[in-house]
Amino acid sequence: MDQQSQKTRNKGVAISALIRDEQERYRKHDPHLQAALDEVYQYMTTKIDPILSKVLEEVLLYQPDQTADFLANAVRGTLNLKKYNYVELKRQIYFDRKVRHLMVLATNTAIRERPADVQEFLAGLFESRSKFY
Repeated sequence: MDQQSQKTRNKGVAISALIRDEQERYRKHDPHLQAALDEVYQYMTTKIDPILSKVLEEVLLYQPDQTADFLANAVRGTLNLKKYNYVELKRQIYFDRKVRHLMVLATNTAIRERPADVQEFLAGLFESRSKFY
């Protein structure tokens, strides 16, 4: 086995051990882990969800081809529907191809960074991704 594949394997083993440890803490109802999970849940439901649920509904309704730019403008409240090209796909296919990864990225990044102004943070994040999505 070459050195690079050995490093990759070792990294995978280490990550698996971390996941196992966290799962064990969860099963044993570790109070510190429960408090951290409750705090993240509270942050998500009060700060992130109200913003993303509104724009998620809009993006799935209109299905713009330029998803990230549409989301950035929808979050800011500066959406101009005439600016975009639209696609016609089944909603689930559109969501899977164009939206899901952006929502996961936005949620995870906002949880990790904990910005003071979540709305502007999400708009900036979507705008920075508009070249790719």
